[in-house]
Amino acid sequence: VGEVFDQALIAQCGFQDILQGVKSARNLPPALEEASFRLGRVQGVLSEVEALSAKHLTRKTVTKEGSAEVTLTVVNVASNYKLNLTLAVPWHYPSGRLEHRHEVLFGGVSEEAVQDAVTANSAGGARWR
Repeated sequence: VGEVFDQALIAQCGFQDILQGVKSARNLPPALEEASFRLGRVQGVLSEVEALSAKHLTRKTVTKEGSAEVTLTVVNVASNYKLNLTLAVPWHYPSGRLEHRHEVLFGGVSEEAVQDAVTANSAGGARWR
């Protein structure tokens, strides 16, 4: 699954399209710069997912549409809840919106608690829906 997840992010970033769009040597340097930037973002996403794996039970999946998703099992002993938090992870993260959904496994979870879990497990002030 990990390799498929990585490939989905690379496909989303349009790396191959950028290189295939090069029609002259003059266009090569800016295309390589853009491709490098995008692959750097993908590497950043993969590093973030690896960091999350150290804190939570984590499952990486790819949707039928080819989008990469990470599902975290979040446990809050103090508030007595456990939930699965699924984050849609775009290649350009942390730019843009971080879409998510959740499934309560036990306990009562408020929308505020879900928002706190998203914020705690995303880059800085990532915006979410």
